[in-house]
Amino acid sequence: MFFKLLRDKVNFFVASLVFSGISSALATSGSRSSNDQKANGWNSDSAMVPEDVLLLVLAFIFVTLLVLLGTSLTGSFWLFVVSCCDTAASDSRNLPNRYIFRQE
Repeated sequence: MFFKLLRDKVNFFVASLVFSGISSALATSGSRSSNDQKANGWNSDSAMVPEDVLLLVLAFIFVTLLVLLGTSLTGSFWLFVVSCCDTAASDSRNLPNRYIFRQE
C-alpha cells in the first residue's frame, strides 16, 4: 500500500516535470518563431509555420515514449526495491546471533 502511494506520487512528480519542461520549450520556440517572422517581415498574427507543427508532433511523440518508458522503469524499480527489502529482512532473520548488530 505504501509503495503504491509512493510510486503514484513519484509518477505524478515526473509527469509534472515533463509537462512543465515541454510547455516551456514550446513557449520558447513559439516566441522564437514570432521573432523570426518579424525579422523576415511576416505577419506575426499568421497561422503556425510548419516548423512549429513539427515541434509539436515531436514533443508529443517524445512525451508519449517518455511516459511509457517511465512507467515500465518505475514499475521494475519498485519491484527491485521491494524484493531487496524482502531479501534483506529474510537474510537478517537467518543470520547467527554473533552477526546481528547489538547495542550495548
